[in-house]
Amino acid sequence: MEIIPGSLGQIIECDPNGTDAETSQCLNTIAMDLKSNWGPGIKDLGLPPMDPLTIGEAAINAGSTLVNFNAALSGVTLTGLNNLTATNYV
Repeated sequence: MEIIPGSLGQIIECDPNGTDAETSQCLNTIAMDLKSNWGPGIKDLGLPPMDPLTIGEAAINAGSTLVNFNAALSGVTLTGLNNLTATNYV
């Protein structure tokens, strides 16, 4: 994991060759950083608060050769992101 100073705070870069535990810890650090630094929104950039987060449209396509999952979502509102606790990503 590398932390790079930026004009909007730190930028965290995960090592693409890291172990599962290192990747999970890095993604957890990113999630918590987003929550604390970007959660309230950034007025200067016109970014609204993350909670609630409204997503106009999203597509989810996942699966393997045996099982596929496809979903098309629209008008989704996510609430409770201020209570986000990241535990494991891998």
